[in-house]
Amino acid sequence: MAGWLENAPFGQIGDDGEATGFSAAVVRALSETMGVPVELRRFDGLQPRIRAQIDGETTLMTAIARLPALEATNLFSKPVGRTEVRLFIRIENNANPEFVTPVNKRIGTVRQFAGSGSSEVLDRNRPVVFENADALLIRLLSGEIDGALLAEDWMAGLAHGVRLDNRIAAVGPPVKPIERVIAIHKSRADLLGPINAAIDTLEANGTLAALRRQWFVDPPPPLPDVLTVGVVNLPPFSQVNDDGSTTGFAVEVIRDLGKLLGLQLQFVPVPPEVWAKGPQGSIDILPLVGITPERRERMDFALPIQAIDIGVFVRSDSRDLFDGLANARVGAWGAGVAIAVARRHSSDVRRFETYAELVTALLDGRIDAIVVESTALRRTLSEMHREDRVVQVDYPLETTYLAPALRRGLPSIREALNLVMPGYLASQRYQDLRAAWLDPRGFWTEGRVLSLLAAICGVAVLALGYIPFQRHRIQQERLRFTANMIERIPLGILTVAPNGRIEFANTAARAISPSGPELIREGAVYREVVSALIEADAAHWGTKSPAALAAGLSGPALTDGYSYEFRTTSGQSYRWSSFALTGGSILVMVLNVTRERRHLAEIETLNAELRDQIAIVERTNSELRDFAYATSHDLKSPISTLRLIADALTDSIVGKLPEDDVQLVTDMKEILERMGRMISDVLDYTRAVGGEATVEPVDLCQVAADVLQDLTADIAASGAEIRVGALPGLVGNSRQLHQLLQNLVGNAIKFHRPGVPPRIEIEPVAAPDGMVAFSVSDRGIGIDPKFHRRIFQVFTRLNDTELYPGSGLGLAICQRVSLNHGGRIVVQSAPENGSCFTIFLKEKNGDQHAHDGRRLPVRTEDGKAAY
Repeated sequence: MAGWLENAPFGQIGDDGEATGFSAAVVRALSETMGVPVELRRFDGLQPRIRAQIDGETTLMTAIARLPALEATNLFSKPVGRTEVRLFIRIENNANPEFVTPVNKRIGTVRQFAGSGSSEVLDRNRPVVFENADALLIRLLSGEIDGALLAEDWMAGLAHGVRLDNRIAAVGPPVKPIERVIAIHKSRADLLGPINAAIDTLEANGTLAALRRQWFVDPPPPLPDVLTVGVVNLPPFSQVNDDGSTTGFAVEVIRDLGKLLGLQLQFVPVPPEVWAKGPQGSIDILPLVGITPERRERMDFALPIQAIDIGVFVRSDSRDLFDGLANARVGAWGAGVAIAVARRHSSDVRRFETYAELVTALLDGRIDAIVVESTALRRTLSEMHREDRVVQVDYPLETTYLAPALRRGLPSIREALNLVMPGYLASQRYQDLRAAWLDPRGFWTEGRVLSLLAAICGVAVLALGYIPFQRHRIQQERLRFTANMIERIPLGILTVAPNGRIEFANTAARAISPSGPELIREGAVYREVVSALIEADAAHWGTKSPAALAAGLSGPALTDGYSYEFRTTSGQSYRWSSFALTGGSILVMVLNVTRERRHLAEIETLNAELRDQIAIVERTNSELRDFAYATSHDLKSPISTLRLIADALTDSIVGKLPEDDVQLVTDMKEILERMGRMISDVLDYTRAVGGEATVEPVDLCQVAADVLQDLTADIAASGAEIRVGALPGLVGNSRQLHQLLQNLVGNAIKFHRPGVPPRIEIEPVAAPDGMVAFSVSDRGIGIDPKFHRRIFQVFTRLNDTELYPGSGLGLAICQRVSLNHGGRIVVQSAPENGSCFTIFLKEKNGDQHAHDGRRLPVRTEDGKAAY
């Protein structure tokens, strides 16, 4: 069982859904060489893949660095490749010394990657740790980090997979060499010898070298001053003359594009077998190559230039007998895309070196059909004067796109070609080349053009009469639709003409009052209508001042943007608004806002109740906190006194009591010690729950330095190795943050594996906008995932108190401090695999509990804008 991960260029999913990439290819090559079947198992993340290899769930892990996490449970094979960790930056910063030799910049790394440890580059900059390389590349390209440390083969394959390899550059000297090996779980140590022997065989026969070239593991050669274009003799696309000169449609297109870009090109003839392998070695470009999924894995393509039809040709005297390719002897040119198409349709496919050989074999009866690019074969038939002997049959295959193919490592050339190609394809020069070399059949003859003009004239005459009729019909349909929509919407709409009379009123506007249907009518004076409505339906309007209400609804204030809200005796609330229209008319809109006002009142009531409940809870919490603090504080003094008495008693009973009695006193002292520690932890927890309001700018690097100073004795006693990255700053409570870090580092020292010195890393990690984050990771005994929630509860302890003393409050304090700073703490851990605690904190604190004293802040669903 070999684990693999979708992680270009080592693991990818092919068009057939199967695993591909360098790792999968090496596994298959080893399996074939050794004669041992190997099953590939896919993982969704790097960490689960490593975990499975550590635990023996998978036997092999291919093409990886010698990861420290695997050393205890795995053996490593001979190398299958070599690469280097390099610093990558965005291409626009390639000439900027501040980025080429960065200091105090944000440099990204991938967790548990061979290049993520301490290095000169990381030590003089601010490391940012990512869980996977995809996120690292995205943050680099978006400018959220200034550089990235990654293996050169990994970055090259990853960036090429998304066609962004032209946007990054490796700068500076290599940071670290890496050998790519195969990790073999010790439970199958018997495989080490056969695997090493198979690697020797694959190196000797060139298989591994070919795979490394194909999948970026070997770095490509640098961009040469003169690019070499390989030309195969395949008229009319490419042609090699007797004197060694080259021409043809594709050759002339590449020559034109090279001139446009100022590239120096040299054209050299290549045999079909070299052309079929794609550009590699001394060949940088092939002019036109059919694009297939298999070729995309070996070559780098620019934009397509030409589409070709793959067709089937037979002898003219056997056209009526042709019944498909399944049982036919099929011929195809050996280096082209047509042979792959032919093999999908026939089991008997024969390769030929030239198109002329194909035609000859067909006419001699050695093959029954030819699968070939249609235009090229027609040209060959014309040159051989065999157009009447060979014909194309109506047997649909497929269309293939042709594009310039480049070797890997030329992204700037690929993007330059893509930049100028659209304009070139629209040029007259390109059309002339197509006409000269591909000889397209002319469709628009003089007779067809005249016929088309006559048809256009006839249609135009008919259109002159039809268009006005159709336009009028459409206009009437639109008017009917609009009128129907206005009548149906639950919004009162009136329009008042400049002379003060109602021009239009919909059904909802007439229903505003019992007398509305009778009084609100077109042509009536708007102000008189409003006064009459209020007088006729006084009980409905429920106003003590009809004149004031009428003025509010129709008085001089009836202008653009005016709004008036009132409530009827039935409890309905309305908003009466007016808007100016073109020509001096006024649009009056009457909106029923009863439901909104009722909901607002309910919210106000709930807010008031919630404020009361919060006040009760805060008062209760304050009382409980004060009680716990006072109790703990009051207990601290007698406990200290008892410890002094126990010490004095121990000194006085030396040699006077039996050993069992002395042990009882010793046990009492240990119990008092534990009680003292627990009381101190309770005091710390009550302080944390108190959420101290004092905030100030805090430098987490300084906090970490203070913590390590406080833990000097524990660090020395355990032999711990602690690495602190460039931690972020924030506004918060420095005492609480000191307590948080001290608890996490203290736990990492305490819960280390027996015989393995603690190794602790405190690093910054990526965080959402407005937040900062850092992690504290170790390689200790780890925590079972089923306890990840429980460990943050007060007085929770999972381990033997004799081996790992403590009160069970440390992580509860850490969670409380995180909450006080508007953040959270999460854990990733598994037994015997260490723990990683990640802490997210608000960058600016102090206002998360603020409100105006009258209404609690209400936030939209996105949690951002308060209203």
